[in-house]
Amino acid sequence: MNSTGRGDVVTHIRIVFFPDWIGCMAEEIRYPRKILIRTFLRTAGRALVRLLTRPKLSGMDHFPEDGPVILVGNHTGALEVVYMTLFSPRQVEYIGGMDIPHEPFIAVFIKLYGLIPVLRGRTSRTSVKTAVDVLAQGAFLGVFPEGGIWEPAIRDARTGVAWLSYHAQAPVLPIGFASTQGGLHKVMRLQRPEVEMNVGQLIPPVTIPAGKPRKQHFQDAANAIMDAVWALVPDSAKQAEKQILDERFEFRVDAFNPDGSCIDIPRGFKIGQGPALSKFLHRPTLFNNLRDNLSLPVHALQHLHDSPSEDDLLKATGAILSYLEDDNPYYFTYRYGQQEGSAMQQGVQELHNLVLWAADKKIRLKLAPIRRYRTPDSPDDVVLDRSEEIKKW
Repeated sequence: MNSTGRGDVVTHIRIVFFPDWIGCMAEEIRYPRKILIRTFLRTAGRALVRLLTRPKLSGMDHFPEDGPVILVGNHTGALEVVYMTLFSPRQVEYIGGMDIPHEPFIAVFIKLYGLIPVLRGRTSRTSVKTAVDVLAQGAFLGVFPEGGIWEPAIRDARTGVAWLSYHAQAPVLPIGFASTQGGLHKVMRLQRPEVEMNVGQLIPPVTIPAGKPRKQHFQDAANAIMDAVWALVPDSAKQAEKQILDERFEFRVDAFNPDGSCIDIPRGFKIGQGPALSKFLHRPTLFNNLRDNLSLPVHALQHLHDSPSEDDLLKATGAILSYLEDDNPYYFTYRYGQQEGSAMQQGVQELHNLVLWAADKKIRLKLAPIRRYRTPDSPDDVVLDRSEEIKKW
């Protein structure tokens, strides 16, 4: 059943097509740019964050005085970007993901400050060549190679940072932050969170040794860069990032006749990609993006324990499938790779088909995405049948 929904340096930015809400951009970037507005934002911002947070900065003398540099940090919340922007001695350009709209309050500052937009999950040669061009002009370029904050643990770096360093022959400056997850929430509550930013030693530009496959070398170089970043993260923060051990998922389905008796689900409507579907349902950041940034009606999937109606479930799964088909087929695969991302999409489709069957046959479904994991403090499993909401910012 188908768903109901549907390496060269360049001088100028060429025309790039983005989603409708971004529009078609044809812009030339000269570094530094937006000098007045960025100077104001940086000056006012430094005063404000010193008032609203407690900065703990080290290694600030490691910032080079001139020349191109790629600033690389770990990414658990919003304040890393704020601190990198405000406390860098020079203006920072950023490469920013644009596969989905940002939260409205974040989008305002992105529009004011500006970034080099890239569509995550698909080749955007103009964007990466623009980044190389900006580095050729002696820029500071900010990059967070883990790719996003949708996973609760440390992840492998994306290879783009190594690619950029190699093609621009730009050194890399690792910056380690203590976890800032929920930091913006504390700021809004005037709790003045401590934000720790540790700047490491400059890493020479990436080179490719003879006889080694480029793809593997870029991955190895990117991982080495992130190792340098994580060496700068306080041990307490690293332990918090690694608290999820032996994580496993399953998706339980029980079906009942109108009289309450259990029935077997036909083979063609069983959920074959249950673990991948359950993992998706236990990733609140993914849901927040779909619900808040894209206004998709996915609420029912976040509350399966409340037994939502078939109509609400079909609206939720249909909206996701239509978005994947019509707007952003890379939403899962960019974040989880081709195999697991495709399994997540197939799991949503299977759930859609199952609910259609149940509605047609007047069958009641009981659905439960199960997540199990351990922590370093206990050998016992933590078992959850609903996602743990996180304070992303």
